[in-house]
Amino acid sequence: MRVILRWTCSPAGQGADVRLARFRRVLRAAQRTSAYQPLLEGAGLGTPEALASVESVERTLERLPAIDLDEFCTSRAAFESPGGLHPTPQLFRSPLEHTPKTAILMEGFQASSGIKVMAQNWAKG
Repeated sequence: MRVILRWTCSPAGQGADVRLARFRRVLRAAQRTSAYQPLLEGAGLGTPEALASVESVERTLERLPAIDLDEFCTSRAAFESPGGLHPTPQLFRSPLEHTPKTAILMEGFQASSGIKVMAQNWAKG
């Protein structure tokens, strides 16, 4: 399965400069990853100078290849920015008076008695 993402916000208006600056920051972070870095180099975006010359989000995204979803899912660490933040897992607070046994199928929560967090590969088990 291949997933192709396109940036669909309108480039016109006063937010265009902010949008482009944010996009360049995302590309700079991607340069520091082992998975995105060679893709950026292949698209001519491997240097800070190349990123500074980016003038269009849409045209830049068209230059980048699609990433296979299976490749992304099996190599997530290679796609993570080394300087990225990893938030502290939150406690799950049930809306019920007595919390029954609970399975949480996503990251971001703490496991505790009666609560099991199965963030990865839960469908295979």
